[in-house]
Amino acid sequence: MKMMKRILSAAMALLICLTAGAAMAEEKWVEDFQYGVLEDGTAEIIGYRGPGKEEGEAVEVIVPGELDGFQVTGIGEDAFYICDSLGSVILPESVTVIGDRAFYVCDVLSGVTLPEGVLSIGASAFEECSVLADITLPKCLTAIGDSAFEGCSALSTVALPEGVTAIVKETFKDCESLSSLTLSVGLTKIGESAFEGCVALSSVVLPEGVTSIADWAFSGCSALSSVTVPASVTSIGFDAFGQCPLLTLTVDSGSYAEQYAIENGISYVYPSQNPAPASEGEAASEGEAASEGETTAE
Repeated sequence: MKMMKRILSAAMALLICLTAGAAMAEEKWVEDFQYGVLEDGTAEIIGYRGPGKEEGEAVEVIVPGELDGFQVTGIGEDAFYICDSLGSVILPESVTVIGDRAFYVCDVLSGVTLPEGVLSIGASAFEECSVLADITLPKCLTAIGDSAFEGCSALSTVALPEGVTAIVKETFKDCESLSSLTLSVGLTKIGESAFEGCVALSSVVLPEGVTSIADWAFSGCSALSSVTVPASVTSIGFDAFGQCPLLTLTVDSGSYAEQYAIENGISYVYPSQNPAPASEGEAASEGEAASEGETTAE
């Protein structure tokens, strides 16, 4: 299955290269790096052929800040696509854009430091980087593409900066080790399957201002026991919390989220009321449980 995915993705990447190549004013190799000159006179890395490209011992790659006098500001589409022994990468501080599939299926990539000036991370940029355990998202970041971190099964912590207003389709899908999630003020949308299959995630606080939670957003998060849903939420999609057997929602009285919980048979509490811990709840009588404020919708 994985090999088929690589073949299909390679074909797609080739098609993109053939159709998009003309957009660069100049394309050239400097040692191991291929770059193109952008309209603003800066360079974008568009290819790599050095150590780390083929299977072998994991290596560190240092991306230069300048090539032929052009400042490097972008890591382009497919630049380090399926570099089988790329263990870590150091990017220059001048980089502001990480393109689509830039590090796609770099499956031994364990370390990457994103410069503070990075504004956007493209679709599938780090998809299937299965040993990438930690990444710090820069404060300047404003956009993260579809599936950007999908299948990063070792990724354990995510802190979203305030500039990111939407978590889009499948951004963190199947991040099986993700246990710590901090969402920022300014977030308005949780996209389709954004956190689907994040089986280690146990608690989520959605900030005030979030208005929509799309289909399957947290589906299959089997350890998820607590989600705080603000009153600003006016839309929750199909099976958004499907296969979350431990879940209790914290909702405001009279809110859309409360009605959603009732209609879908999901336990819920109000913000001032916390359900008893499991050890206490198991021993509590029905009257004691009610005093703690937990409601099981029927």
